[in-house]
Amino acid sequence: LPIYNWKDDHIKKHGSVVAQFIVNEVIDYKKNGVRILPVKVHSKDGQSKLFDVLCGMSYAVDRHAQIINASFGYYAKRLSPDNEPDSSSLLFTKYVEKKLTNNNILLVAAAGNRDDVNENAVYPSTDPVARRNLDSVCFYPASMARYLPNVIAVTTISAMDNTVSPNQNFSPHVVDIGVYADNTGAGSYAFINPRTGNGANTVVGSSFATPIVTGKICRSEEH
Repeated sequence: LPIYNWKDDHIKKHGSVVAQFIVNEVIDYKKNGVRILPVKVHSKDGQSKLFDVLCGMSYAVDRHAQIINASFGYYAKRLSPDNEPDSSSLLFTKYVEKKLTNNNILLVAAAGNRDDVNENAVYPSTDPVARRNLDSVCFYPASMARYLPNVIAVTTISAMDNTVSPNQNFSPHVVDIGVYADNTGAGSYAFINPRTGNGANTVVGSSFATPIVTGKICRSEEH
């Protein structure tokens, strides 16, 4: 059998940072432990295919994962000309419903960040607020939270006034929870990098709000 390299080779160690956020939440609670199953579905450049994602989720399900942290996603058209969801996203949603929802597995997903190139391809709007609203554009798998009870969509908010990061997505019908940023200076809505613990070293994006929620869920019960 081939030997797959699951180690994090992303230039910014995206996966490792995400995992550390989860671990830190559990450590801070000092009650329960957590077991993390590393599943690599993206290349070192952060690229992936839906096939890879579905294989990775199947791998986790087969190994009895109780929570899947999805600090990734992609933009897709909300409706096609025949008023049906994007076919790939429909397949993704049906897969999650069958393999995760029906097996009581939580999927905690990033609500998504500003991505002008990919957003323009599916929702060419000049309205900066509308472009962040998941009622107007879809970001999968987070957009599944509209329909599936086991999908939790996460974004970043300011502790000062509860506003959502201007560079991250929101929706009263899709996004379930916002995580307070450690630093909202200059509108960055940043988190301290848990791998360094240095306040000057921060990370930004719903990718990092997501594992904080995952970690809080894990620490409430043994996973």
